Amino acid sequence: MGFDWTRFSVWQTDSAASSPRLLWTLGSDGKGKPDVSPDGARAVVARFGFGGALDLLDLATGGTRSLGVFGTAPRWSPDGAWIAYLSTSDARVTIVRPDGTGVRGIAACASAGNASLAWSPDGTWLVCDGATGPQLVRVADGLVLPLPRLRLTQPDWR
Repeated sequence: MGFDWTRFSVWQTDSAASSPRLLWTLGSDGKGKPDVSPDGARAVVARFGFGGALDLLDLATGGTRSLGVFGTAPRWSPDGAWIAYLSTSDARVTIVRPDGTGVRGIAACASAGNASLAWSPDGTWLVCDGATGPQLVRVADGLVLPLPRLRLTQPDWR
């Protein structure tokens, strides 16, 4: 599996890198910035051209299904039980189950258009980098802990 970030394309290939197959591209359906599920079977994508609706992409078939929510910067939880995203309506860190149920706003993260999210390895925290700087957000109760003023781009946990 690979991403072409210049064109927002998703390609699938075997370990020998033979016969790559284009599954999805921004130019064909207006979607962008995919994130692959922990099991590698699906990706979540945001349709920029259509108000930021989030869809699931089946990586085996290339088929898509709407989650029924609107947002940006979608990221799978480490266990695959949730997808975190930034709501386009109110810039809140929000979570939804992969079947589209359980939508819950957690905390504000200013400037959804430029922000990014990353889950902690245990799935209890999210780091959000918005216009006011990075912050930790506890998923269970929305507790927000500001981090020192850093400029993070695409934060990640290791």
